[in-house]
Order: sequence, then structure tokens, then C-alpha cells
Amino acid sequence: MHDRNHVLGTDAICNPPRRSGPPLVYKNASDNAATMSLWGFVPPAGCSPCTTFTDVLAWDRALQPASKFGFLTYAQDTVISKDFGYTLAEYPGLMSQFSTSLASDANAAIYIFSNAQSHVVQSDLSLAPEYLPWMALLVADDPSWGDKTYP
Repeated sequence: MHDRNHVLGTDAICNPPRRSGPPLVYKNASDNAATMSLWGFVPPAGCSPCTTFTDVLAWDRALQPASKFGFLTYAQDTVISKDFGYTLAEYPGLMSQFSTSLASDANAAIYIFSNAQSHVVQSDLSLAPEYLPWMALLVADDPSWGDKTYP
């Protein structure tokens, strides 16, 4: 995929590589210090304060405002919700907040699959006919590309 186009989801497809998953902090935490330390994550040069993945995403979007950012997710992610201390019932609200946070960025969109509880959208081949056209619109810089929910 071309450098200026990024698709990030519970299974990342992007160039250069980025962390996979939404920019969440552990439940009741104020930053991602523990996760960043565990993963050996070093914030990009010039990214300050970059103590959360939200900070890193905001820095990246400001650095590359014309690039595309797409995020694929299940409304109820069975792995990420648990890893960050959230219940499956709380996760849809987090994804709604994340989607709302992207609303002012015309070059960012989220595709939420609400039909199942699972983890990696791309691992369910039956969903490919749904998300591949969305990804093609992203890569083609089609003005009709934007947020979507399935079904």
C-alpha cells in the first residue's frame, strides 16, 4: 500500500508499520506508559508528549493531514476489550467515541462490524466483500469513502 494511505485495525495493513488496534488506554488509566514500556514502544521523534496512543495518532495525522487513515473493527472486540480491561458491553461506546474523535478529519474513517463478537475483521473471509470495496475507495482517494457500519 502507498505510504500516504494507512489502514489500521485489529489487523493492521499499513506502510510504514504501526501498532494494531484502537488508541485506548487501560480502563481507569490516564496514559499508555505501561503498554508502551511492555512493547518497547519509542514515540516518534518530535512527538510530544506522546504518552498515549491517542497522542501518537494525533501527531501522525497532523504530520500527514492529506494521508488517509482507515480503521476496521468489530463493535465488540473479544481480545482488545479484555486486554485493556473493558467489557464487551463497554467496547461499542469506546468505538463510538473513537469514531467521533475522527469526525473533524476528512481523511480518516472507521468501519465498524456490528454483526459479531470477534477480533480480526480480515480473518473472517465472508466479510471481505464488505470491507474490500471500502478499502479500495480509500486507496483510490474516492470522495465517497467515509465511515461505515455493517450490517
